[in-house]
Formats: sequence, C-alpha cells, structure tokens
Amino acid sequence: LIHKRFAGEPGKADENGTIYGELSARGYYERENGTGRRRFAGTIGVIRDITRRKKAEGLLRRLLSAVDQTPVSIIITDAGGVIDYINPQFIRTTGFTPQEVIGHTVSVLKSHYHPEEFYKALGRALREHGEWSGEIINRKKNGDYYWNSVVISAVRDPEGTVTNYISIQEDITEKKRTAQEIKSLREKEILLREIHHRVKNNLQVITSLLNLQCSAITEEKFIDIFKKCENRIKSMALIHEKLYQSQDIARVEFGDYLTTLVFHLMQAHREDMERISIEVKAVKLYFDIDTAIPAGLIVNELITNAIFHAFPDNRRGRITVRLAEKDDHALIEVIDDGRGFQGDFEKPGGEGLGLQLVRVLVKQLHGTLTLNRKTGTRLAVVVPVSS
Repeated sequence: LIHKRFAGEPGKADENGTIYGELSARGYYERENGTGRRRFAGTIGVIRDITRRKKAEGLLRRLLSAVDQTPVSIIITDAGGVIDYINPQFIRTTGFTPQEVIGHTVSVLKSHYHPEEFYKALGRALREHGEWSGEIINRKKNGDYYWNSVVISAVRDPEGTVTNYISIQEDITEKKRTAQEIKSLREKEILLREIHHRVKNNLQVITSLLNLQCSAITEEKFIDIFKKCENRIKSMALIHEKLYQSQDIARVEFGDYLTTLVFHLMQAHREDMERISIEVKAVKLYFDIDTAIPAGLIVNELITNAIFHAFPDNRRGRITVRLAEKDDHALIEVIDDGRGFQGDFEKPGGEGLGLQLVRVLVKQLHGTLTLNRKTGTRLAVVVPVSS
C-alpha cells in the first residue's frame, strides 16, 4: 500500500496558485499462465482534492496565531465551565500556567469580592441569553485582585446546543485606578472652590466690620487708615473670588483680576475719581495663588499711594496700570502723571507703611522694584512666574 500527498502543478492551480491533493495507490499482480508466478500488472489509485481542507487548516493556524498574540485574555471552556484553552495573555495577566487551570473550572479565578447573587445572575444570563458582559474582580495566582472587563458568549453546534463558552477579558485595573484618581481630584476641586468661596466671604465680613467701625470715627487720618485696611483685604478677597469663579482653581488670570481690582478701588475713592482716571493695559497672564495674592496687594498699595499722594490740591491726572510678560517674568507697572515721587527712594525705611509693605512683598516674590521719575512716577515690579 502506497500513501502519498503531493502539491499539484501551478498551471492547474486555483486562485491562490496551488492545488492540494491526496493520493492513495495500490499495486496489483497477475499470475502467469503455466508457471503460476505473480507478476506486477499495474497500480490502482484514488486522488482526492483536499484544497478546501488545506485552506481551512491555514485559516485555523492564522486564527490561533491571532488569538495567541491578542493583548486581551481569552478563555474557552466546555458547556460546564471547565477550561479547555487559555491564551498567552491570560498567563501573563494572572500568573497561572496552563497545567494549573486547564481541566479546572473558572472558579479558580473567583475572588469572592462579589456577593454570591452576582455570580448566580451571571450564570442565569448565560443560560437564558447565551451571553454576558460587565466588570468583575478576579484573583491572580499570587492572590492579588484585579478588575476585568469581560464578555462571555456561548458557542453552539448546528443543532443549537451549547458546546463551549468563550470569554474575552481585559485587565482594567489601571483604568479603574486612574478613574478613581480623577474622581478624587474632582472632589478636591469642589472642596477647594468651597474653601475659596468661604475665605472670600469671611474677608468680606471683616471689611464690613471695618467699614462699620470706620463710620463711628471722626478723625480723617484714622478714617484713611481704616479704608486702606479695607482695600487691602478686598484685594485678597478678590483673588479667592476669581479662583472660585475660574475653571482653573490653581491659577488666576491676573489681567482680568487687575481690571476688577481697579474697579473696586475707583468705587472706594469715588470722590477722587471725578478728577483722576485709571486705565488698565494688561496682557493675558496667569498667576498661581502664591504669586497672585502678594502681587494683588502690591498693585493695591501702589494705586492707593498714587491716589493719595500724586495729585495734591485737587490736581487732575491719570494713573495707568500695565501688565506685560517678558521671558519667564511678569512686569507690573503703576504709572502716574502727577507731581513725582517725593523722598529718597534709594534709602528704604523713610517711606510710609504702604511702600514698606510693597518692598516686603516684592522680596517675598523674589522680584525687583524700580522707580523712574522722568514724567511723574513710574514704579515697576518684576516677578518670576511659571510658564
């Protein structure tokens, strides 16, 4: 008996260029007349076309290769849940070897994190609908729990009987952890917004108390002191208000803040605004809260000083507030066309409380403070800001 496989000629090939066949052949003999000896008479053979089978085998090999290389875990069980097959990703994810799980039920992965009713509901869904999808916590070989996104589908024979189940599982532990961190950050953001809101409200209460106390004072110099304190507190309260209103609770758009601060100062000194105008020229620049509060106090002091001292004897004039960016620094300027700075700027200590406070805050911000007296007064503060 001869049994041999062969590949046919390309000239007789199908669309893929090859015909596959299988040959079964057998020689037969005849007896010679008179002698009775056997002699070889010929061969009888059968050739079967196995092209379709070879194609199926090739497709099966490609499918198995794809399953082996897929980045998700794949488990195939029989109808009773006993594991028949696991792919390499399952081994990498769980740490189990094929010898440890094949032939065992999928309960080897059970974490007992979920209540028993959860597993019963999963089983009912598979029996009644032939499929289930959801998230489940399983257990690795080393005992660690991990989150899985799972899809389970029934495999049926031509008669509709379930023969197997195939489960596709993706480890989503990191995704879950990231989602939890994002949720935590959002909760913290809500909390910080509430803190900013409450700080602003508390500062407003303080300014209201100062204003109430100020109404009982008759001496002008004490009234001015109280008003300056009110404005300083308002400048800080405005930062918290802007942070509360902003989408970014860590940074303040300082140009917008300056516009609002100037408006409040004009309201506080409305009698002087009939002869003094204030203009804001600011680029869009963001300050974090540690920079914004001291910088806001600085601008408040410089504008207040200009209102009180630059235009004596009801003199008319203009104050310009500029905000610009240079490299990684912010340039804040308060410019007036008044009588000019009085006193020795180079010898700090002799000026009033306002400018002393400005010097302290500039030092706190690791910045510089310079004066130009050519036309009126130009006080410039340069502070580093994060990009």
